[in-house]
Amino acid sequence: MQRLPMRPPPAVWCALSAGVLLIGLGACKRAMPPASPTADPASAVSLPAAHVPETAPASPLQTLLGVFGGTKPATWPAFDNLPGMQWSDAKPLRNPDSHSPEATHTRSGSTLLAGFGDVDVPDGKVGEDAGVKTDNEGHVGVVLNGNATAVLSIALRKFYPSDDTQDILLRQLGSRSTVRRIAGRCALDYGTTAPNTQNNVFFQVTIANAAVPVFAETYVDEEGGNQGPGTTNFVFYRTRPDQRIASMKCKGAAA
Repeated sequence: MQRLPMRPPPAVWCALSAGVLLIGLGACKRAMPPASPTADPASAVSLPAAHVPETAPASPLQTLLGVFGGTKPATWPAFDNLPGMQWSDAKPLRNPDSHSPEATHTRSGSTLLAGFGDVDVPDGKVGEDAGVKTDNEGHVGVVLNGNATAVLSIALRKFYPSDDTQDILLRQLGSRSTVRRIAGRCALDYGTTAPNTQNNVFFQVTIANAAVPVFAETYVDEEGGNQGPGTTNFVFYRTRPDQRIASMKCKGAAA
C-alpha cells in the first residue's frame, strides 16, 4: 500500500475520541476516487445548491447547521437527537486543552457526507496491530465546541485532502442554499510566519432551515509523517472569522 503522510491534528481535534478519525496508521490507499468536479477557489464566488433536488430530505450536515444557525447560540441538548449524527460522547465534556472561553467544553461524534465512495482508511488500531479498513470517504469526525451552555463552533474532518470544498458543502445542502466564498489565497498558516500550505478558504453559508447565515473555513492537510492519508477539515462559526482571515493575510473574494 502507498504510504501517505499526515501531520498531528490541530488543537481543536484534541477531544476527538477513538472512532472514524483515530489516526494510528501510516499506510492507506484510495480504493476508488469519487467522481466529483474540482472547483477553482478563485472562481464561482457564490454558488447555489442547484444540483440538490428540492424534494431531497435534509442531509445530516444541513440538519446540524440548521440547529447551529439559530438566532441565538443553540444549547448542548439541542444536538442530542439529530438524524444521521452518532455521538461518541453522551454529553459535553470539559476541554482541558483549550484556553478560549468559547471552547471550554467539547463533544465528539461522527456523521456521513454525501457524494463519496469507499476508500481505505486507518482502522483505529496502533502499533503492530495497526491496519486498514474500507469505509466511505464521506464518513467524518464531528466536534462541537462551546462554553458551558451553548455550542459556538463545529469542526468536521474527513480522510483524504479534497480541493473542491465548496462543491462538497453544496452537495450537503438544500436547493435554496448558497455557499459564497468570502476569502482565500491566504499568505500564511494560522499563528505562524510560514507560507500557507493548507489552502484555507472561507465561505458564508446560507441555508433555508437556518435563521442566520453561518461561516465556514475549509483547509487541507496533505502530509505529516507516517500516520495516514491526509485530511480535509471544515470549521463552522456563528460570526465571521475576520481575525483568522486577517492573521493569515487572506485575500477577499473580489481580489
